[in-house]
Amino acid sequence: MDILTRLRNFHLFAALPAEDLQRVADITSRRSYARGSFLCRQGESGSTLFIMDSGGAVLYQPGPTMGTERSTEYLRPGQAVGEDALLLGDAYCFSLQASADLQALCIEKQDFDLLRQRYPHLHNRLQLSRVVKERQNVPSFPWQGPDEPTLLLRKRHWFAFARNLPIPILSLMGLTAIVLLLRRLGLVFSLPEASILIGVVPTGMVLWLFLDWQNDFYLITAKRILHEERAVLFYETWDEAPMSKVQDTTVIRGFWGGVLGFGTLRVQTAGLRGAMVLDYLPNPEDVQELICKQSGALGSHIYKGERDDIRQELIRQTGLAAAESDAVAEIPVPLPQETFQNNQRPPGRFSLSSLLQLTFREGNQVTWRKHWIFLVRKASLPLLAVLSTAMFIVFSLVHPSAPYSPSLLLVSVLLWTVSVGWLWWQTEDWRNDLYILTDRLIIDLERKPLFFSEERRQATLDMIQNVSLRKQGVLSAIFNYGDVLIQTAGALGQFTFVGVSDPRQVQREIFRRVEAYQDSKRTQQKQQEKAGISQWFKVYHEISNDSQKPPDSL
Repeated sequence: MDILTRLRNFHLFAALPAEDLQRVADITSRRSYARGSFLCRQGESGSTLFIMDSGGAVLYQPGPTMGTERSTEYLRPGQAVGEDALLLGDAYCFSLQASADLQALCIEKQDFDLLRQRYPHLHNRLQLSRVVKERQNVPSFPWQGPDEPTLLLRKRHWFAFARNLPIPILSLMGLTAIVLLLRRLGLVFSLPEASILIGVVPTGMVLWLFLDWQNDFYLITAKRILHEERAVLFYETWDEAPMSKVQDTTVIRGFWGGVLGFGTLRVQTAGLRGAMVLDYLPNPEDVQELICKQSGALGSHIYKGERDDIRQELIRQTGLAAAESDAVAEIPVPLPQETFQNNQRPPGRFSLSSLLQLTFREGNQVTWRKHWIFLVRKASLPLLAVLSTAMFIVFSLVHPSAPYSPSLLLVSVLLWTVSVGWLWWQTEDWRNDLYILTDRLIIDLERKPLFFSEERRQATLDMIQNVSLRKQGVLSAIFNYGDVLIQTAGALGQFTFVGVSDPRQVQREIFRRVEAYQDSKRTQQKQQEKAGISQWFKVYHEISNDSQKPPDSL
């Protein structure tokens, strides 16, 4: 079949006029693949759309365990794969192997992007899926790294806003009845007064509900699933689940969800955290498919890296490729180093600057303490006692009309001393509660002054399953503090960093350290596997050399 006909039968190009279809055909190449060869492998960077022209191919998806694949589909002439690679540059989350000698029509992303730049109208004529359209217009956020692009951003369905409208409607009806009663009693005389009394409260409620609905969103990135729920000046929660922890997903639709096109997506993650619930989600099946695909892509990326390492080690050991014979062992990638200011003091030393400082960095260790507003709460009463007793003592000594009594003065001095001690105790109690993050550990340290008691909880970073945050109350919104909740596996349970400043930054720092720690462990595991392969080949060569030696003569 000719190229134009094949392209016309593919849904992506079905609506293109003849001249645009010919432009696509000009950048399309026909390639031949022998039986058993791979057109692409899972985990490889995606750049090519494959349209089967003759022969057939087997599509392999990631298996239930890391490093395994299972055949899921047989592609015949006319079928295609790699649309996401062509349009979005996604890595292949599958492998495609020729089951017989075949020919495929191939379009490269680089050529297709240049064609769309040259003819901008062509993009609007492509038959893009809903998810692809959304993904091409998703925003990026300052906290995202270059290796974590945004895949999808969705708000709750409008039904989540509409379901709360009966509240302002009922308040409107109630206020109308009250105003009518007041008019009968002659307390409300003008129509503007009546309109204001009736309309202000329901209108404010509707506006508040609308803003509350607009502030909530779901975000899917290459590495995590995020849900932000915020009520301005009242509370804010930021829930995250690492994509690597996703185990399975379930879509639930009720009656209205089936009619209006929304549902609930339950994302089950590893550990004690349980399920992450994305409710009132428009077209939840699209999100479910994207999460499953991206979760598989992460596994494919790790699998590809392991396969490439094994290949390089075999080449080095067997000498099949001279250029690779001198390959050296991979060096572990250290945690990213940061430049810190020299004037920052460790939390153990007391100074005015360290008293007001809430975050300390020493090398690769980060230490947080509770926001200073917690110090204000603890110290306000003893500070008031110190100032009150001090003022009374000064007044008694300098004011001529003040009654003077040595015993009363002594009692006042004793009260002032006790108040100072109380103030010191509360300040030290606030300073001694520390939250520490290192390259390997997370530590929650609670310590009373004067060595009265100390509780230290710690866990390695690989035990962390999920990190979320919550901000409650007007003060937390104004002064930007909140709780960071760290869910760990096993009996350790949950760590809670209470009242830390800028909790979102704390959350991101923990996630960054966890990812770096996991990468370091994977690198170490790869090196151990390489060492094992080297040892196997060393023993093999020893056995081979021994077998080639002539037998000892008697």
